[in-house]
Amino acid sequence: MTEAERHRWLRRQLRAELESLTQQLGQLERTLSGPQIPEQRRASARAVLLDVLEEHCEKS
Repeated sequence: MTEAERHRWLRRQLRAELESLTQQLGQLERTLSGPQIPEQRRASARAVLLDVLEEHCEKS
């Protein structure tokens, strides 16, 4: 595998992982959007998930 092929493969892998994590975040946000969850907890959970997503992308 050439360096260019490896780079393209890694980009496809990262794109797929990012899409999966984005879908998971959306599902969790919908779950947390119920009236029983206070707004502050919703915002806090979203901030933590976005931090984890950013860290994951930086490591990959």
